[in-house]
Amino acid sequence: MTAPDPERPAPQRPAPKLADPAVPRPAGSERHGPRAAVPGPTELRVDLSSPVPVYEQIRSQVVGLVAVGALGAGDRLPASRDLARDLGIAVGTVQRAYRELEAGRIVVSRRRVGTVIAPAGRRGAVPEDGATSPSGGDLLARTRDLVRRARAQGLGDEAVLDMVRGALRTERP
Repeated sequence: MTAPDPERPAPQRPAPKLADPAVPRPAGSERHGPRAAVPGPTELRVDLSSPVPVYEQIRSQVVGLVAVGALGAGDRLPASRDLARDLGIAVGTVQRAYRELEAGRIVVSRRRVGTVIAPAGRRGAVPEDGATSPSGGDLLARTRDLVRRARAQGLGDEAVLDMVRGALRTERP
């Protein structure tokens, strides 16, 4: 076996892809009704240098994908071993993320079926696709507009998230 060449970068693994909304679902799938197209593949990424634990990075990304409709009821998540291998992390880390998602009623895990996104009526704090405010405004569209405007002004994702967190702390019901 030869030592790795320090002048040659290590090959990059592509981020694992989750359920593709363009792929037809088998008969008997829990998914009901049409779904809006999602631009590009749905991928999970982790930052091993982040102070946020890896399992929490996975959990929050899945919750976000459900919230924006990129993942819907019945969509299957990758097997924990496959996801761990693709991300280069321990299987137990993925399993913890899945347990946290199950405790939050975002996913349902079943033997021989795997881990799937829970039906909207059984979900915890994640709104259904196209959540609307009491005044009828489309919150998802407004959120996407906020992100586009912030990026147009040169703000990074973390700065936008910091602003939203600050607003959530100061705007109490």
